[in-house]
Amino acid sequence: MPRLHDVLRGTIALEVETMGVTVSLRVRAFLDPAVEQTLADRGAALASASEEEARAYLYDALAAYVAWWDITEEDGSMLALTPETLARVPVRLLTAILQAIGQAVRPDPQTGITFDAGSGRTATTVRLRTGTS
Repeated sequence: MPRLHDVLRGTIALEVETMGVTVSLRVRAFLDPAVEQTLADRGAALASASEEEARAYLYDALAAYVAWWDITEEDGSMLALTPETLARVPVRLLTAILQAIGQAVRPDPQTGITFDAGSGRTATTVRLRTGTS
């Protein structure tokens, strides 16, 4: 039987390609329920949100879900997942990544996306393409 700590460590490997850019990342398969509820509540209010509130939601959601990605600083270190650094990344790319995460963490039975939550290892890599190349 998996321990909660191990379940929360489970990740899904994704490659997101949009507008000719491919980003590899590992996203958390599960979030702490309180964090997930907060994001869900904020997401439900996006229709009436200002652009600033929508961007803040985008940055917070990515910081919560993304465990690792291959976007780097000039020195080769991973670009930190903070509002300040995410503000430097094109919004279209961040939006495509968040959409891919949504598809991966809420799998469609027809896509066959699965993962082994108990081991903390990825069982499936999901490759998603959006936009035009």
